[in-house]
Amino acid sequence: MGSVGDYRKNQKDLLNLYACLFSLFAAMKELRLRIYEQIINDSPGGSISLFNQICGVTIFISIFFAVVITENSIDYKFGDQIDFLDWIIGGLFCIEYFCRLWVAPLENKYGKGLKGVLRYMVSPMAIIDVIAIVPSFIGVRAELKILRIIRLLRILKIGRSEKFKQSIYHFNYALRSKS
Repeated sequence: MGSVGDYRKNQKDLLNLYACLFSLFAAMKELRLRIYEQIINDSPGGSISLFNQICGVTIFISIFFAVVITENSIDYKFGDQIDFLDWIIGGLFCIEYFCRLWVAPLENKYGKGLKGVLRYMVSPMAIIDVIAIVPSFIGVRAELKILRIIRLLRILKIGRSEKFKQSIYHFNYALRSKS
C-alpha cells in the first residue's frame, strides 16, 4: 500500500492535470471564437478579414491553374508542378472547410453541437466546398477542376464589404462603357 505522501502527490498531480486541461480548453475556445470572427467577417469598417482574403486569393489561384492546365502544351510541360500546387491548394481548402465545420455550431442558424456541424455540412455552401475540394485529391484533371469556379460564390458572400461592392460597381461600369 502507498503512503499518505504518495496519495497527496497523486492528488496534486491530478489537480495539475485538471488545471492544464482547463487552460487548454479555454485556449481552444478562444481560438475557436477568433476563427469564427474571421470567417463571418462582421467588421464595422466593411473590410475583408485576413482569413477571407486568403480564401479569395486561393480560389483565384486555383481557378487560374484549372484554366491554364487546359492548354495541352502547358499541361505537358508543367503538369506535374501544377498538380503539386493543386495538392497544396486542396490542402488549404480542406483547412478552410474544417475551420468552418469547427465554428459552425457558433452560428445560430446551424444550431449547437454536432447538430450544428451536420446542418452546416448539408448547406449549399458546404456542399460547394466539398465539390471544389475533391478533384484535387482524386486525380481529376481540368474537367472537374473547373467546378472550383462555383467557389466564386464564396467570394460573393465575402464581398459584403463596401470596398468590394464599389470595386464590382466600377468593374461593371467599365464593362458597360466598352460596349
